[in-house]
Parts: sequence; structure tokens; C-alpha cells
Amino acid sequence: MQNTRTKIQVLLMTASLGLLAACASTQSNSNAVLAANSIAASPLLPASSFALLTAANSGDQLQLPESPWGSPAQVTVKDRYFSASNRLCLTLQLTSGAQPQNALVCRNEAEQWYQGRALAF
Repeated sequence: MQNTRTKIQVLLMTASLGLLAACASTQSNSNAVLAANSIAASPLLPASSFALLTAANSGDQLQLPESPWGSPAQVTVKDRYFSASNRLCLTLQLTSGAQPQNALVCRNEAEQWYQGRALAF
């Protein structure tokens, strides 16, 4: 009788651990899908700006022929870096308007540039 009870307890503990592991892996996968969907939903910049942005370095002043900020748009590259998701990103200062504003753009796996959301400038 004692041997049967021990077997049942071990079986229940194994099943509980398996269920816990399945829940943990489901949570991390849903976060990855959420992050990918957030990036996919970000607006792409016009293709005419891709080559300029790819070649840009910190301190460069660019004139983007088309942009969400006006056409053409004068920008200064403040910073070039790789994000935590290993995407090339540029912090831009928009100099076309009355008051300079900052913007963030990043390049996706398809080498298209999109507007990002900066946590802080």
C-alpha cells in the first residue's frame, strides 16, 4: 500500500512540473509574438530614404527626399547604435521645423527603415 502511494505522489509531482514548464514556455512565446507584431505595425519610411539612412553616421546631416516629417526633411544623425533586439537604429534631430524635434528610426530584417518609439532622448 505504501509503495503504491509513493508511486502516485511521484507521478503527480512529475505531472505538476510538466504543466508548470509548459506554462512558462507559452508565456515567453507570447511575448515574442507581441514584440514582433509591434514592430510589424510600425510605419515604414519611404524606400527613397533607405540608402541614406543605412550609410549615415553620427553627426551626419541628411536631406531625406520623402519622410513622415515632411518632404524633403532636414535631419541630423545624433546617434547610431544597435538596439537590444540587434536592430540598427538612428536617433535623428529633425531640423526642418521651427523647433528641432527628435525621432528614432530602426532597420528591420528586410532592411526597411521604420519609425521606432524612443523610451527617452
